[in-house]
Amino acid sequence: MSSGDQVALIARRMTQVIALIVTILLPLGYWVITFSNLSVELQFKAKVKATSFSSLINSNPGLWIYAENQMQGRLTREPVALETELVQVYDVEGVLITQAGQIPAPPKLSRRYPLYDGVGVVGQIEVSDSLRGLIYSTVVVSAFGLLLGASILVFMWAFPLRALQQTLQALVDSEFRFHTLVDLLPYGVQENDLTGCVTFVNPAIEHMYCQRKESITGRFIWDFLAEDLERESLRDYLQFLIREQPPLTPYFSKVRHLDGSVIDVQIDWAYDRNKHGQVKGFITIISDITERKQMQEALQEQATHDPLTGLFNRRALNETLLHELYRSQRSGEPLTVAMLDLDHFKQFNDTYGHEAGDLVLQAVSELLRCSLRASDIACRYGGEEFTVVMPGSSLDNARNRLDEVRQAIGHLRLRYQNDELPPITVSIGIAELIDQETDSATLLGRADAALYQAKEQGRNQIVVATILRNYKIDPGISLS
Repeated sequence: MSSGDQVALIARRMTQVIALIVTILLPLGYWVITFSNLSVELQFKAKVKATSFSSLINSNPGLWIYAENQMQGRLTREPVALETELVQVYDVEGVLITQAGQIPAPPKLSRRYPLYDGVGVVGQIEVSDSLRGLIYSTVVVSAFGLLLGASILVFMWAFPLRALQQTLQALVDSEFRFHTLVDLLPYGVQENDLTGCVTFVNPAIEHMYCQRKESITGRFIWDFLAEDLERESLRDYLQFLIREQPPLTPYFSKVRHLDGSVIDVQIDWAYDRNKHGQVKGFITIISDITERKQMQEALQEQATHDPLTGLFNRRALNETLLHELYRSQRSGEPLTVAMLDLDHFKQFNDTYGHEAGDLVLQAVSELLRCSLRASDIACRYGGEEFTVVMPGSSLDNARNRLDEVRQAIGHLRLRYQNDELPPITVSIGIAELIDQETDSATLLGRADAALYQAKEQGRNQIVVATILRNYKIDPGISLS
């Protein structure tokens, strides 16, 4: 076989391989990326909608499934509006309760997220969208890939004497298309070698890091991290990946810009291997998730904080107090809990209106925030009642500091609609954790009993719950 025939044969084989790759991988890659993005978006919307239902469920336990108008409002508008999706709410038995949005044309993709009422799962939210548009676009991409592959194949077979030149040109064109696609991606694409040195970045990385490509390549991947401690751990993690080659898992971190600002990023990565299957580096997709994380934190804030006062709510109190109780038992440090109740608050509301009452609650909450230590936890227990958890504070110390709070509340002078409101007084009950106590409800119950005693003794005072240190607690008895 002449060298010309050999070149032609090699060129044809290369042409067949290129045509096959273009025809299969182009639509397959498009499908995988687009389907994955749609799945993540539906899962995120399901989680957001489920989180927004928490306040409705907790405020109407057992009855929320009948609040049709409120559920429709949350499904269609809060906290993110529907586009082409269908949102359905199911109870714990899987029975459809309500739905909103457009019914997607088959086939469809659905993602679910459970609903909780603070005790357990009470239902599920399902968000669905049609795959028809994705299928149509994939067909178009497939046709384009098939046409492109066939064109390359026919052209190279029709001109065997120029096969090698045409093949090389096709490879150059293919590389150009690849780099164009990578440059147009909204996600950052980055490559690094086994030492952690950056060897390639796309324009999205330049925009994300606020630096030019020349300032990024040649530096180590940990140079861009915001926290010094994580830089050392990332070096160790890179060596672990090279040595053990575990399954691919996303990596979450913080990146610092040149101006000092910090963003949250999600890093999805893959091994870059040579023709022998040996790892020669890593390819990473870096996404800026700052807005998503801020939204998650905002939702967490709504779930754990009282919207009127900004203090922790009762749900957060239950979790925090149990944690502090266990910590106190392990460390031996004291733990004191106080129950506060504004005196004659109902009469105040009836006389001056609920808006004035809200003003009072906000002022007292702000005073608590300013008066307590950073380690103390102030919560709105409900209505005009507040709870303060004071880790590491003895009974005497807590009583003295809370008496200062009581006096400061009495000195508050508030105005509403140009009228000065009357002075506010508060009754306080205090209880200190004892050795035998293992139940946060018992500790709260003793503080509440002391509060009740302060009310009975004339209000505007502090009463300390007392109990014999060697008294053995019966779990069925509420101590005071």
